[in-house]
Amino acid sequence: MTELIKTPFSLSFPLALILVSFLSGCGTTSSLERSSASDLLLNSKRFEAVLVKDVVTENAKTDATPQRVALAGEELQQMIVSQIRNTEAFNSVAAEGEVDVDTLVLDTKITRYEDGNAVARLMIGFGAGSSRFDASFKATDGETGKSIGSILADKNSWVLGGGLAAGQDADSYMPGIAKKVAEQLAPLGVNYKGE
Repeated sequence: MTELIKTPFSLSFPLALILVSFLSGCGTTSSLERSSASDLLLNSKRFEAVLVKDVVTENAKTDATPQRVALAGEELQQMIVSQIRNTEAFNSVAAEGEVDVDTLVLDTKITRYEDGNAVARLMIGFGAGSSRFDASFKATDGETGKSIGSILADKNSWVLGGGLAAGQDADSYMPGIAKKVAEQLAPLGVNYKGE
């Protein structure tokens, strides 16, 4: 019977593959940066509902058509609604409706939406043909209109290129961003149970 000998290469190769999968995209989605007035407000208030307003896409830096960016905005809005619902921290989450005293309002603006060039990312790497997706999110109190805080997303394709980077277009960042936004807003909900 042949015995498989583990060499340092044979052990490190699977680890390298796992590491590469985690490093497949660069950039961040920040935590909720609370405004100075929000601490006093949030000491006494939790929200029952969230209104995720239409995503603003005008003036976004882009290599796509305005229609494509607008569609991405609609898709991002629905992803955020879905992810916030999944937290079960709020009684109601909607993309349209009335704002009342117990509503958290989320405004979103896409500031950069660039698919870049997949072939350049695959063949050259080192930032050539990079895709980018930047957005800002502002949470406000529906009762007072005061800012609770903001979240910034700044995502781009993996700089070293290759097959992973080639598959990263601007849309590929949206599910992760939506999930992070939902996680950051969940503690503001009346039903939030903690981690």
